[in-house]
Amino acid sequence: GGGEAMEGDGAPESTLPATQEALARLREGVRAASAAAGDTKESLSAVAKLGKMVDKAMPSDLGRAVTPVRMDPALVNRAVLDHLLRTGKLEVARTLAEEAGEELDEEELRPFAEMVEVAQGLRARDLGPAKAWAARNEAGLKGIGSDVGFLIARMEFLQMARGGRVLDAVMLARGSFDQYLPARLPDVQRLMGCLAFVGRLERSPYASFFDEGEWARLLDRLSSDGSRLLGLPKDLPLGVCVEAGVKALPSLLKFATVMQGRIGEWGSKTALPVEIDLGPERRYHSVFVCPVSREQASADNPPMMMQCGHVLCEHSLKKVSRGAARFKCPYCPVEVSVHGSLRLHL
Repeated sequence: GGGEAMEGDGAPESTLPATQEALARLREGVRAASAAAGDTKESLSAVAKLGKMVDKAMPSDLGRAVTPVRMDPALVNRAVLDHLLRTGKLEVARTLAEEAGEELDEEELRPFAEMVEVAQGLRARDLGPAKAWAARNEAGLKGIGSDVGFLIARMEFLQMARGGRVLDAVMLARGSFDQYLPARLPDVQRLMGCLAFVGRLERSPYASFFDEGEWARLLDRLSSDGSRLLGLPKDLPLGVCVEAGVKALPSLLKFATVMQGRIGEWGSKTALPVEIDLGPERRYHSVFVCPVSREQASADNPPMMMQCGHVLCEHSLKKVSRGAARFKCPYCPVEVSVHGSLRLHL
């Protein structure tokens, strides 16, 4: 009986290791839960920041940055049609013209269809359509001072050299390059020089002549001169409008935020409320800044050339004159007059 009592009294001691192990596991669970909570908190914080960044980068109300503009549907349709024609989407242009009630005859489509054929040929490394197009428009191309004829012959020469057809390249040079001399003599000399490296052109001083980008540059030049033949600008008007809008939108949104949405209250409807830098490739007119007021000339405040040859903006000219019939130019001692000054058109 005494031994059984001793065994019963020691039972709690035998369960101590199990209890300690359970506590250790519980502590590990608590630590894991705490770590998970911390990770969850960081994740929630990151999601909240992401939402704010998205809201900041993509405001929901873009209408705050623009003013209502009435657009003639016929002009909009015409602009889209011209864009489709110049980008080679002829079938889409036909469908749009039919649905919008616009006139679009096949004769109007013909020059654009020819340019599509030329572009497809160049992308397939086929100069045939380009040569045929240049031959048909030879007189017009000469009239605008285009040299695409030489560029096409140059590309054909280079392809012959790349293929090891030296004799064919020489015969082409004799028959095609003479008409472009002496204006293109340096170019012809370099082309003839590359024949000495046939078989190792990639390691020659003329390796750049055979860059694949030459095809894209030739296509760009053909497209540009083709547009000039048709009296069209080099750049696509609709594309330029979209590009300008994308570049201007962030500045206009910031301005609208500062003005608390009153962006439509600026005075002039022909100018933006803030200056937008579209880059040098989008500068189509000269810019004049008045040396007196430091303001840029505009239609309401045009540059005026005084009799001495110096130029001020009209508002500055009237301020300097102070209503007098004659006054001294602020930049030279010559006496000038407001009425005798000439408006300059930029």
